[in-house]
Amino acid sequence: SLVFQSSGASKFLVGYDSSPEGFRVYNYIANEAALFINGADSNATFAGTIDSGAITSTGKITGTELEGTSLDIDGVADISGTVTLSAGGNSTSARIDNSGNYLLFQVKDSDAGQPQFWMGNDTDAGVYVNASTHYWRDLSSTNVMQLSSGQLTVAGEVEATSLDINGDANISGV
Repeated sequence: SLVFQSSGASKFLVGYDSSPEGFRVYNYIANEAALFINGADSNATFAGTIDSGAITSTGKITGTELEGTSLDIDGVADISGTVTLSAGGNSTSARIDNSGNYLLFQVKDSDAGQPQFWMGNDTDAGVYVNASTHYWRDLSSTNVMQLSSGQLTVAGEVEATSLDINGDANISGV
């Protein structure tokens, strides 16, 4: 083992450790192993924060939390448990996109706005839901159906093989 000293006091010890077997850098100032590399599986354990540029791995990075200001996943992501997205204010949203077809969840669109959910494509066709109204849009961004306060409004014709009405019916026209 190598011992590094300053003014007669031990500061670091570098060397082999037999329990468990491995390589250890011991920090006498913090009174802990700053780095331990396990001889059985070559796993490295660091006592504090690793402050560097990009950290890469050919295997799995495990731990209880991964924190950063940006996360870019190229490839498949397998996320178990609850996913929480929080940006605060009006900007919290999640978009799942595949070649212009998407799902969009947005907490609110303005300070007075309501939570929103979009399922559609970049041509603005699809289903749009806010807290009080559901919209179905066609490729021309026209609302073809709208459900609000228990009333369904349809732009165009309703066609069915049968119609059952339980209660009063008010039908006008031919």
